[in-house]
Amino acid sequence: MSAPLATCATLGPMACSTAPTSRTKLCKESGPCILRHVPQPAHFEDLTFDCAEGAFTEPAGAPSPAPVTEGRPVISLINMVALSGMTIQFTASYLVAELPQGACLVDVVHDWDMSPSYAETALETRWESTSSAARLQVQSRRIIHEPLDEEESEAGVSDVFSDYCEHRTYDVGDGKLTRVAQSSTAGACPPPGPD
Repeated sequence: MSAPLATCATLGPMACSTAPTSRTKLCKESGPCILRHVPQPAHFEDLTFDCAEGAFTEPAGAPSPAPVTEGRPVISLINMVALSGMTIQFTASYLVAELPQGACLVDVVHDWDMSPSYAETALETRWESTSSAARLQVQSRRIIHEPLDEEESEAGVSDVFSDYCEHRTYDVGDGKLTRVAQSSTAGACPPPGPD
């Protein structure tokens, strides 16, 4: 991963043609790339993309942000929202790889969900060695909450609309992250294995 990176296009499955940028600019500069990957673009025609509160989710136990090391990008999630005015209509999370040249969107981890209230995300990553490249295991739990009325709150009704874990596996080498597996399970992610 040490070769100079002029564009994010070759880095991962999203193939964003934007140049690597800073964390603070990544959200604002990613709109065109995100629109190419939304399932129903017509739903987003009049919406604006922005970062959710606490935009970045770091891997559990990682410093925030982690230092970039030779050969391995820093991995995090960026949590995006699609707004109508100031109202959140949808929320999604994308895998971000940070290199010395800057940060790039790599892949969709949590696709766009309707989010009338708010979402929580948690991220676990694990690096492994293979004969040809490093392998990155990513799993992220997302809990979508919905608003409750006063009667529901007093009755102790749960505000959890959905709760699921996304699993992604990438081979990392030759200047890119290649997704080799993905799956989704309900509820909490399993505990991560040893590094």
